[in-house]
Amino acid sequence: MERFIKLSIDGEKSITASKQIEGWLYNSPYYWLLECELDGAIIAIKDNILSWEDGIFYYGTWQFGIWKKGQFRSGNWLGGVFYDGTFEGTWNRGMWKGGQFKGKDLSGKLLV
Repeated sequence: MERFIKLSIDGEKSITASKQIEGWLYNSPYYWLLECELDGAIIAIKDNILSWEDGIFYYGTWQFGIWKKGQFRSGNWLGGVFYDGTFEGTWNRGMWKGGQFKGKDLSGKLLV
């Protein structure tokens, strides 16, 4: 499977080649995503906000963005909004809206 499946930018442009997505990310504020281990990622950028649409995040440091669905298997969540999926990493801060929490809550604020 490819690291990246699709990148949509402001609903107008879509990139579906993993290497081209990596090139775009390299020159963007979301370059940190390249340091993460992931598979089958479908992501979008809208109004300069990163949105994880689906895929598997194996390990890394999630800086900030919206998580819509998928598997966050391990790593550090530094901020953003988590809507749905499975979370098994270390939660530092952010907004929890739903999904399955199996991780470690360092914020002490999650009541899931």
